[in-house]
Amino acid sequence: MGGIGSGRRFQNRRGPNLEEVPQLDVRVLKRNGLFDLSTSNGSIKWTNTGLSECALEYTYKDSTLGISYAVKTPQTASETVSEHIFIDRTACNYGGTRTWFSCPACNARKAILYCASKRFLCRQCYGLNYRCQNEVYADRMIRKARKLRSKLGASMDLQQPISERPHGMYRATFERLLRQDQDNVRRVVGAYSQRLMSRPN
Repeated sequence: MGGIGSGRRFQNRRGPNLEEVPQLDVRVLKRNGLFDLSTSNGSIKWTNTGLSECALEYTYKDSTLGISYAVKTPQTASETVSEHIFIDRTACNYGGTRTWFSCPACNARKAILYCASKRFLCRQCYGLNYRCQNEVYADRMIRKARKLRSKLGASMDLQQPISERPHGMYRATFERLLRQDQDNVRRVVGAYSQRLMSRPN
C-alpha cells in the first residue's frame, strides 16, 4: 500500500493538456533559421499519446508558412491536412523585430500553435489548459508538498517524517520548512478525508 499522495490522484479532466498535444513554436523555427531566407522548407515529427503520429512538412514563402501533415489517432485512419499560416512581425523597443504566428482561426498573434484535433490553432481557440490547471485541490496540495520535500531532499511519501537538515541550511530555515511541510500534510489529509466523506454510500 502506498503512502499519502501515492498511486492514482483525483482528476478533473475535460480534455488534453497543453503538454499532451503537438505544438508548433515560432521561436524554435526562428532559431533554426527558417525565416532567414525568403524561401525555406523542412519537416517536424512527433510521437504523442493524444495524437499517436503527427509528421509535418513546411514551406515558408512570402511571409506565409504552408504546412502539410498526417494525423492518425487510434480511432481513425491517417488523414492529410494542409494549412497556410500567416507570419506577422512586430517591432522591438531596442531594434529588430519579433516573429509571430497569426492563428488561422482567430487571427491573433501567437508564439505557439497546438494541434489538439486536426488543425494547428492557438490555446484560446482550443480552450487548452496547463496540466496544473486541471488539478483538483488535493492534487495541488500534493504537488506543493512534494516540491518542498524535493527542496529538502526528503522522501516523497508524505507519511515519512523529515528528520535530516540539508547541509548548509540554517536551522531556523529548516524549522520553518518543517512547519510548512506539516501544514501541507494536514491539508492533503483533510482533502482526502473530505473527498471520502462526500462519496455516496
